Amino acid sequence: MQNPKITYKVVTLRTGFFSGNLNPAKLEKTINDQAQIGWILDKTIKETTRQMLLMRRETHMLIFRNK
Repeated sequence: MQNPKITYKVVTLRTGFFSGNLNPAKLEKTINDQAQIGWILDKTIKETTRQMLLMRRETHMLIFRNK
């Protein structure tokens, strides 16, 4: 019997600049919504970029895999 193929999905959340800080409730809702349709959080990646002098923006990539 063959193992089913693993597939991945990336969901991006952005913070900073004009969008504010990472909202834990929004993060939790995103993870739970993806779990309801069969995705499991596998890992996260955070990237910080500088926008205009002192303003920074963070991108949080949530990487999900299928069950």
